[in-house]
Amino acid sequence: FHGRLYGLRGAPLQERCKELLELVGLAGCERQKLGTFSKGMLQRIGLAQALLNQPELLILDEPTSGLDPLGQRDMRNLILRLKTEGISIFLNSHQLGDVELICDRVAIIHHGQLLKIGPPATLFDEPLVLEVRVNAISADLLRRVGAVSLAVQRDEADPLRLLVEVQSDEQAADVAAAVHASGTRLFTLQPRRRTLEQLFLRTIESSQT
Repeated sequence: FHGRLYGLRGAPLQERCKELLELVGLAGCERQKLGTFSKGMLQRIGLAQALLNQPELLILDEPTSGLDPLGQRDMRNLILRLKTEGISIFLNSHQLGDVELICDRVAIIHHGQLLKIGPPATLFDEPLVLEVRVNAISADLLRRVGAVSLAVQRDEADPLRLLVEVQSDEQAADVAAAVHASGTRLFTLQPRRRTLEQLFLRTIESSQT
Protein backbone atom coordinates (compact mmCIF):
# COMPACT_ATOMS: atom_id res chain seq x y z
CA PHE A 1 0.00 0.00 0.00
CA HIS A 2 2.64 2.54 1.04
CA GLY A 3 4.78 1.61 -1.94
CA ARG A 4 1.91 2.32 -4.32
CA LEU A 5 1.49 5.75 -2.70
CA TYR A 6 5.03 6.47 -3.89
CA GLY A 7 4.24 5.25 -7.40
CA LEU A 8 5.91 1.85 -7.04
CA ARG A 9 4.23 -1.13 -8.71
CA GLY A 10 4.84 -4.76 -9.54
CA ALA A 11 8.36 -6.19 -9.60
CA PRO A 12 10.15 -2.94 -8.62
CA LEU A 13 7.95 -2.68 -5.51
CA GLN A 14 8.51 -6.33 -4.59
CA GLU A 15 12.26 -5.95 -5.04
CA ARG A 16 12.34 -2.76 -2.96
CA CYS A 17 10.36 -4.40 -0.14
CA LYS A 18 12.70 -7.39 -0.12
CA GLU A 19 15.74 -5.11 -0.07
CA LEU A 20 14.40 -3.05 2.85
CA LEU A 21 13.36 -6.06 4.92
CA GLU A 22 16.90 -7.37 4.60
CA LEU A 23 18.28 -3.95 5.52
CA VAL A 24 16.28 -3.71 8.76
CA GLY A 25 16.84 -7.34 9.71
CA LEU A 26 13.33 -8.63 8.98
CA ALA A 27 14.05 -10.88 6.00
CA GLY A 28 11.80 -13.93 6.22
CA CYS A 29 9.02 -12.06 8.04
CA GLU A 30 7.16 -11.03 4.88
CA ARG A 31 4.02 -13.03 5.67
CA GLN A 32 4.03 -12.50 9.43
CA LYS A 33 1.15 -10.38 10.78
CA LEU A 34 2.09 -7.03 12.33
CA GLY A 35 0.07 -7.93 15.41
CA THR A 36 2.61 -10.62 16.22
CA PHE A 37 5.60 -8.26 15.93
CA SER A 38 7.56 -7.17 18.99
CA LYS A 39 8.09 -3.46 19.73
CA GLY A 40 11.55 -3.66 18.18
CA MET A 41 10.22 -5.33 15.03
CA LEU A 42 7.53 -2.65 14.70
CA GLN A 43 10.18 0.05 14.97
CA ARG A 44 12.16 -1.67 12.22
CA ILE A 45 9.17 -2.09 9.91
CA GLY A 46 8.31 1.58 10.43
CA LEU A 47 11.83 2.53 9.40
CA ALA A 48 11.61 0.30 6.32
CA GLN A 49 8.32 1.98 5.39
CA ALA A 50 9.95 5.42 5.69
CA LEU A 51 12.76 4.32 3.36
CA LEU A 52 10.52 3.02 0.57
CA ASN A 53 10.88 6.07 -1.66
CA GLN A 54 14.64 6.44 -1.06
CA PRO A 55 14.37 9.77 0.80
CA GLU A 56 17.25 12.22 1.07
CA LEU A 57 15.95 13.29 4.51
CA LEU A 58 14.69 10.90 7.17
CA ILE A 59 12.83 12.30 10.21
CA LEU A 60 12.89 9.94 13.21
CA ASP A 61 10.99 10.46 16.47
CA GLU A 62 12.35 8.47 19.42
CA PRO A 63 13.43 5.49 17.25
CA THR A 64 14.91 3.55 20.21
CA SER A 65 12.09 4.26 22.67
CA GLY A 66 10.73 1.15 24.35
CA LEU A 67 13.42 -1.15 22.98
CA ASP A 68 15.56 -3.46 25.08
CA PRO A 69 19.35 -2.83 25.12
CA LEU A 70 19.97 -5.17 22.17
CA GLY A 71 17.17 -3.59 20.18
CA GLN A 72 18.52 -0.11 20.93
CA ARG A 73 21.98 -1.13 19.77
CA ASP A 74 20.66 -2.64 16.54
CA MET A 75 18.55 0.44 15.79
CA ARG A 76 21.52 2.76 16.44
CA ASN A 77 23.72 0.71 14.14
CA LEU A 78 21.06 0.77 11.44
CA ILE A 79 20.70 4.56 11.68
CA LEU A 80 24.49 4.96 11.53
CA ARG A 81 24.56 2.77 8.42
CA LEU A 82 21.92 4.94 6.74
CA LYS A 83 23.95 7.99 7.68
CA THR A 84 27.06 6.59 5.96
CA GLU A 85 24.95 5.99 2.84
CA GLY A 86 24.33 9.73 2.56
CA ILE A 87 20.85 10.01 4.05
CA SER A 88 20.36 13.14 6.17
CA ILE A 89 18.71 12.21 9.47
CA PHE A 90 16.67 14.56 11.67
CA LEU A 91 16.49 12.81 15.04
CA ASN A 92 14.18 13.80 17.89
CA SER A 93 15.16 11.90 21.01
CA HIS A 94 15.41 12.12 24.79
CA GLN A 95 17.93 9.25 24.69
CA LEU A 96 20.93 11.57 24.84
CA GLY A 97 23.44 8.73 24.65
CA ASP A 98 22.00 7.88 21.23
CA VAL A 99 22.22 11.53 20.20
CA GLU A 100 25.91 11.63 21.16
CA LEU A 101 26.66 8.52 19.11
CA ILE A 102 24.63 9.43 16.03
CA CYS A 103 24.43 13.18 15.53
CA ASP A 104 26.89 15.61 13.93
CA ARG A 105 24.89 18.62 15.13
CA VAL A 106 22.70 18.94 18.19
CA ALA A 107 19.99 21.41 19.19
CA ILE A 108 18.69 21.75 22.75
CA ILE A 109 15.13 23.07 22.79
CA HIS A 110 13.11 23.82 25.93
CA HIS A 111 9.50 25.06 25.88
CA GLY A 112 9.90 26.01 22.22
CA GLN A 113 13.06 28.04 22.82
CA LEU A 114 16.32 27.13 21.09
CA LEU A 115 18.99 27.21 23.82
CA LYS A 116 22.03 25.69 22.10
CA ILE A 117 22.90 24.41 18.64
CA GLY A 118 26.07 23.10 17.03
CA PRO A 119 28.43 20.11 16.87
CA PRO A 120 28.34 18.31 20.25
CA ALA A 121 32.00 19.02 21.08
CA THR A 122 31.50 22.78 20.64
CA LEU A 123 28.53 23.04 23.00
CA PHE A 124 30.53 22.57 26.19
CA ASP A 125 31.32 26.10 27.32
CA GLU A 126 32.85 25.22 30.69
CA PRO A 127 36.57 24.38 31.18
CA LEU A 128 37.84 20.84 30.76
CA VAL A 129 38.43 19.08 34.10
CA LEU A 130 41.38 16.72 34.57
CA GLU A 131 41.23 14.10 37.30
CA VAL A 132 44.71 13.85 38.84
CA ARG A 133 45.38 11.09 41.39
CA VAL A 134 48.63 11.21 43.37
CA ASN A 135 50.23 9.58 46.41
CA ALA A 136 49.98 12.72 48.56
CA ILE A 137 48.69 16.29 48.31
CA SER A 138 50.93 19.07 49.60
CA ALA A 139 50.79 22.86 49.53
CA ASP A 140 53.68 22.85 47.05
CA LEU A 141 51.78 20.50 44.74
CA LEU A 142 48.68 22.69 44.85
CA ARG A 143 50.77 25.80 44.15
CA ARG A 144 52.59 24.27 41.17
CA VAL A 145 49.50 22.74 39.60
CA GLY A 146 47.54 25.93 40.20
CA ALA A 147 50.20 27.92 38.33
CA VAL A 148 49.65 25.94 35.09
CA SER A 149 45.86 25.59 35.25
CA LEU A 150 42.72 27.68 35.55
CA ALA A 151 41.78 26.24 38.94
CA VAL A 152 42.56 23.29 41.18
CA GLN A 153 40.62 21.74 44.03
CA ARG A 154 40.56 18.56 46.06
CA ASP A 155 38.01 15.93 45.14
CA GLU A 156 35.70 15.43 48.13
CA ALA A 157 35.07 11.84 47.04
CA ASP A 158 38.79 10.91 47.02
CA PRO A 159 41.38 12.54 49.35
CA LEU A 160 44.21 11.72 46.93
CA ARG A 161 42.59 13.13 43.80
CA LEU A 162 42.66 16.67 42.45
CA LEU A 163 40.19 18.20 40.01
CA VAL A 164 42.13 20.51 37.72
CA GLU A 165 40.41 22.92 35.32
CA VAL A 166 42.31 23.57 32.08
CA GLN A 167 41.58 25.33 28.81
CA SER A 168 42.34 22.25 26.69
CA ASP A 169 43.65 18.70 27.01
CA GLU A 170 47.00 19.93 25.66
CA GLN A 171 47.68 21.32 29.14
CA ALA A 172 47.71 17.81 30.60
CA ALA A 173 51.48 17.62 29.95
CA ASP A 174 52.01 20.85 31.92
CA VAL A 175 49.97 19.50 34.83
CA ALA A 176 51.94 16.23 34.83
CA ALA A 177 55.22 18.17 34.80
CA ALA A 178 54.05 20.28 37.75
CA VAL A 179 53.19 17.15 39.73
CA HIS A 180 56.63 15.63 39.09
CA ALA A 181 58.38 18.93 39.91
CA SER A 182 56.78 18.88 43.37
CA GLY A 183 58.27 15.44 44.03
CA THR A 184 54.82 13.85 44.08
CA ARG A 185 54.10 10.47 42.51
CA LEU A 186 51.48 10.65 39.77
CA PHE A 187 49.17 7.64 39.57
CA THR A 188 46.56 8.72 37.01
CA LEU A 189 45.76 11.78 34.93
CA GLN A 190 42.67 11.69 32.76
CA PRO A 191 39.97 14.06 31.51
CA ARG A 192 36.66 13.85 33.30
CA ARG A 193 34.13 12.70 30.73
CA ARG A 194 31.57 15.34 29.81
CA THR A 195 28.27 13.95 28.60
CA LEU A 196 25.48 15.47 26.57
CA GLU A 197 23.10 14.61 29.40
CA GLN A 198 25.11 16.76 31.84
CA LEU A 199 25.16 19.60 29.31
CA PHE A 200 21.42 19.27 28.70
CA LEU A 201 20.57 19.42 32.41
CA ARG A 202 22.85 22.41 33.05
CA THR A 203 21.45 24.25 30.04
CA ILE A 204 17.84 23.68 31.09
CA GLU A 205 18.57 24.68 34.70
CA SER A 206 20.35 27.85 33.57
CA SER A 207 17.40 28.82 31.37
CA GLN A 208 15.08 28.62 34.37
CA THR A 209 17.08 30.92 36.65
